[in-house]
Amino acid sequence: MSMINKSIINEYGFDEFFENQVQDNKNGLMIGRIIETHKDRYTVISNNGEMSAKLKGSFLYHVKSSDELPTIGDYVWLKSVENGDAVLYSVFNRKSAFKRPDYMGHKENHAKSIQTQLVAANFDYVFIMSSLNNDLNINRISRYLAVTLQSKAVPVIILTKSDLCDDTEEKVSLLTAAFREVEIIAVSIFNNHGESQLKKYLTPGKTIAFLGSSGVGKSSLLNKLAETELMHVSHIRENDSKGRHTTTHRQLVMLDNGVMIIDTPGMRELGLIDSDEGIGETFKDIIALEKTCKFNNCTHKNEPGCRIQEALKNKELDERQYRNYLQFLEESKTTKLKSLKNKMKK
Repeated sequence: MSMINKSIINEYGFDEFFENQVQDNKNGLMIGRIIETHKDRYTVISNNGEMSAKLKGSFLYHVKSSDELPTIGDYVWLKSVENGDAVLYSVFNRKSAFKRPDYMGHKENHAKSIQTQLVAANFDYVFIMSSLNNDLNINRISRYLAVTLQSKAVPVIILTKSDLCDDTEEKVSLLTAAFREVEIIAVSIFNNHGESQLKKYLTPGKTIAFLGSSGVGKSSLLNKLAETELMHVSHIRENDSKGRHTTTHRQLVMLDNGVMIIDTPGMRELGLIDSDEGIGETFKDIIALEKTCKFNNCTHKNEPGCRIQEALKNKELDERQYRNYLQFLEESKTTKLKSLKNKMKK
């Protein structure tokens, strides 16, 4: 790495994980990080500053899945071109990645093929955000949490707009019981509630991905942390607590304190694909109970010695959390089945 000036790129989180992937600096290529994506164009930061980039012509010929395409937060090898876009040659292996199913229709047979679409890469923490109003939804938070754990990043549940909620402590307690090993922080941008708890995650060189549906206050929190208006804020509708999408493209923002934020467009649907590990982490207490049932093939319905039914009866296991678990298992199973059927058709 001695051949590479690391000053700027290190500020953008290029750490030992990525340094270990560098063997030499062939062909005059330099390292950059993608900070914005716009269809087939990328904005990249490097030691030469900020520049526009596009994929090398042969890049797509070697891509076997959409997972291999660059996304926001990726570190890349690229070459600058005088009076034109820089050329992006390859992508570093990722230490974390957040993805969702991408259903692609085929005109010839109207079938739908399930691939994965990368939403962001190389983040250290994911702020799973939900507002303390009518939008608070444990099912949605569970879904975000399962996929976040699969991404290999550390999840933090952020409950926004605590100044508008009369029973904040009660709701925090409810979520703490449901998600025992995840820190839950209630915040307000107006009275600085939760600010001290957030500080330990705001470390220079670390990247935080914001995740949550529209209207939960992602842009407002980003503006608060940046101490300036980086994002336009739209107001939610009072009748259903829903908001308009204010972030139209993914981007990585460097704050003055050296912390990077990846803001993602609000997603109305977040499917589960290849997320068995994430589901296992989210519902590991339930899985542990299943392993203590009398019969290995217990369906948890009316078999004798069923620990799940016993735990539900004595309130050791929350019934709503168990329903979520069954729902996610079914959804993950359905997604994989569709994917398998499409592969068999090819």
